Amino acid sequence: MVRNALPADAAELQALRPYLADGRIVAQRLEEQHQGRAEFLVVEDHGRLVSFVFLKYYGKTTHPDYPDIEDLYTVERERGHGHATALLQACELRAAQRGHGQIGLAASPDRANVARRLYEKLDYRHDGGPAYVDGVYDGVEDWAIDLEKNLGEPGQTPPE
Repeated sequence: MVRNALPADAAELQALRPYLADGRIVAQRLEEQHQGRAEFLVVEDHGRLVSFVFLKYYGKTTHPDYPDIEDLYTVERERGHGHATALLQACELRAAQRGHGQIGLAASPDRANVARRLYEKLDYRHDGGPAYVDGVYDGVEDWAIDLEKNLGEPGQTPPE
Protein backbone atom coordinates (compact mmCIF):
# COMPACT_ATOMS: atom_id res chain seq x y z
CA MET A 1 0.00 0.00 0.00
CA VAL A 2 1.44 3.38 -1.07
CA ARG A 3 0.69 6.26 1.28
CA ASN A 4 2.19 9.49 2.53
CA ALA A 5 4.68 9.17 5.36
CA LEU A 6 3.41 10.25 8.76
CA PRO A 7 5.31 11.71 11.72
CA ALA A 8 4.62 8.39 13.49
CA ASP A 9 6.73 6.67 10.76
CA ALA A 10 9.87 8.67 11.57
CA ALA A 11 11.61 6.09 13.79
CA GLU A 12 10.93 3.25 11.35
CA LEU A 13 12.17 5.33 8.40
CA GLN A 14 15.31 6.28 10.33
CA ALA A 15 15.99 2.58 10.96
CA LEU A 16 15.75 1.69 7.25
CA ARG A 17 18.77 3.66 6.06
CA PRO A 18 21.87 4.75 8.02
CA TYR A 19 21.93 8.29 6.57
CA LEU A 20 18.40 8.87 7.93
CA ALA A 21 19.37 7.80 11.46
CA ASP A 22 19.81 11.25 13.02
CA GLY A 23 16.28 12.22 12.03
CA ARG A 24 16.97 15.60 10.43
CA ILE A 25 16.35 14.44 6.87
CA VAL A 26 13.11 12.67 7.82
CA ALA A 27 11.92 15.74 9.74
CA GLN A 28 12.79 18.03 6.80
CA ARG A 29 10.93 15.80 4.33
CA LEU A 30 7.87 15.61 6.56
CA GLU A 31 7.90 19.40 6.90
CA GLU A 32 8.17 19.91 3.12
CA GLN A 33 5.28 17.50 2.69
CA HIS A 34 3.27 19.45 5.27
CA GLN A 35 3.99 22.66 3.31
CA GLY A 36 2.80 21.03 0.07
CA ARG A 37 6.22 21.40 -1.58
CA ALA A 38 6.87 17.66 -1.72
CA GLU A 39 5.52 14.25 -0.83
CA PHE A 40 7.34 11.62 1.21
CA LEU A 41 5.73 8.39 0.04
CA VAL A 42 6.10 4.98 1.65
CA VAL A 43 5.01 1.43 0.93
CA GLU A 44 3.66 -0.40 3.92
CA ASP A 45 3.45 -4.19 3.69
CA HIS A 46 2.01 -6.25 6.54
CA GLY A 47 2.38 -3.31 8.93
CA ARG A 48 6.05 -2.62 8.11
CA LEU A 49 7.58 0.05 5.92
CA VAL A 50 9.50 -1.62 3.08
CA SER A 51 10.06 1.16 0.55
CA PHE A 52 10.04 4.95 0.27
CA VAL A 53 10.62 7.82 -2.13
CA PHE A 54 10.74 11.60 -1.93
CA LEU A 55 8.88 13.56 -4.63
CA LYS A 56 9.95 17.21 -4.88
CA TYR A 57 7.45 19.36 -6.75
CA TYR A 58 10.04 22.15 -6.98
CA GLY A 59 12.42 20.02 -9.05
CA LYS A 60 16.18 20.18 -8.66
CA THR A 61 19.11 22.34 -9.73
CA THR A 62 19.48 20.76 -13.18
CA HIS A 63 15.70 20.75 -13.85
CA PRO A 64 13.77 23.13 -11.60
CA ASP A 65 10.86 23.31 -14.07
CA TYR A 66 9.32 19.92 -13.26
CA PRO A 67 9.04 17.57 -10.25
CA ASP A 68 11.97 15.37 -9.28
CA ILE A 69 11.91 11.91 -7.77
CA GLU A 70 14.64 11.47 -5.18
CA ASP A 71 15.90 8.71 -2.93
CA LEU A 72 13.87 5.72 -4.10
CA TYR A 73 14.69 2.86 -1.75
CA THR A 74 13.37 -0.64 -1.06
CA VAL A 75 14.74 -2.91 1.66
CA GLU A 76 16.78 -5.69 0.08
CA ARG A 77 14.52 -8.61 1.07
CA GLU A 78 11.54 -6.86 -0.60
CA ARG A 79 13.18 -6.00 -3.92
CA GLY A 80 11.54 -7.48 -7.00
CA HIS A 81 8.03 -7.32 -5.54
CA GLY A 82 6.92 -4.19 -7.42
CA HIS A 83 7.23 -1.69 -4.56
CA ALA A 84 9.56 0.67 -6.48
CA THR A 85 7.31 0.53 -9.54
CA ALA A 86 4.26 1.33 -7.39
CA LEU A 87 6.06 4.32 -5.86
CA LEU A 88 7.20 5.64 -9.24
CA GLN A 89 3.68 5.33 -10.65
CA ALA A 90 2.27 7.09 -7.58
CA CYS A 91 4.76 9.94 -8.11
CA GLU A 92 3.79 10.22 -11.78
CA LEU A 93 0.08 10.26 -10.99
CA ARG A 94 0.46 12.89 -8.26
CA ALA A 95 2.63 15.10 -10.46
CA ALA A 96 0.13 14.86 -13.33
CA GLN A 97 -2.75 15.65 -10.97
CA ARG A 98 -0.92 18.87 -10.07
CA GLY A 99 -0.72 19.80 -13.74
CA HIS A 100 2.84 18.76 -14.54
CA GLY A 101 3.51 17.26 -17.96
CA GLN A 102 6.94 15.91 -17.09
CA ILE A 103 8.83 14.33 -14.20
CA GLY A 104 12.50 13.47 -13.65
CA LEU A 105 15.02 11.59 -11.57
CA ALA A 106 18.76 10.97 -11.36
CA ALA A 107 20.16 7.57 -12.31
CA SER A 108 23.46 5.83 -12.75
CA PRO A 109 25.20 6.48 -16.07
CA ASP A 110 25.81 2.69 -16.19
CA ARG A 111 23.16 1.19 -18.49
CA ALA A 112 23.52 -2.17 -16.69
CA ASN A 113 22.52 -0.67 -13.33
CA VAL A 114 19.38 -2.42 -12.00
CA ALA A 115 17.61 0.80 -11.01
CA ARG A 116 18.35 2.45 -14.35
CA ARG A 117 16.97 -0.56 -16.19
CA LEU A 118 13.76 -0.26 -14.15
CA TYR A 119 13.45 3.46 -14.95
CA GLU A 120 13.97 2.87 -18.66
CA LYS A 121 11.43 0.02 -18.62
CA LEU A 122 8.96 2.59 -17.22
CA ASP A 123 9.76 5.02 -20.09
CA TYR A 124 12.24 7.34 -18.37
CA ARG A 125 14.79 8.60 -20.91
CA HIS A 126 18.16 10.32 -20.62
CA ASP A 127 17.76 14.07 -21.10
CA GLY A 128 21.01 14.18 -23.11
CA GLY A 129 22.93 16.12 -20.48
CA PRO A 130 26.36 15.15 -19.17
CA ALA A 131 27.01 12.93 -16.15
CA TYR A 132 27.62 14.83 -12.90
CA VAL A 133 28.55 14.10 -9.29
CA ASP A 134 25.22 13.80 -7.47
CA GLY A 135 26.85 13.43 -4.05
CA VAL A 136 29.76 11.93 -2.15
CA TYR A 137 28.95 8.97 0.09
CA ASP A 138 31.59 7.46 2.36
CA GLY A 139 34.21 9.31 0.31
CA VAL A 140 33.01 7.89 -3.02
CA GLU A 141 31.60 10.13 -5.74
CA ASP A 142 28.11 9.14 -6.91
CA TRP A 143 27.90 9.92 -10.62
CA ALA A 144 24.49 10.38 -12.19
CA ILE A 145 22.62 11.44 -15.29
CA ASP A 146 19.16 12.93 -15.45
CA LEU A 147 16.29 10.86 -16.79
CA GLU A 148 12.89 12.31 -17.54
CA LYS A 149 9.46 11.08 -18.50
CA ASN A 150 6.62 12.83 -20.30
CA LEU A 151 3.34 12.50 -18.45
CA GLY A 152 1.15 13.85 -21.23
CA GLU A 153 -0.25 17.30 -21.65
CA PRO A 154 -0.09 19.44 -18.51
CA GLY A 155 -3.31 19.07 -16.56
CA GLN A 156 -4.13 15.65 -18.01
CA THR A 157 -4.14 12.81 -15.51
CA PRO A 158 -2.55 9.59 -16.79
CA PRO A 159 -4.58 6.40 -16.40
CA GLU A 160 -3.99 4.52 -13.15
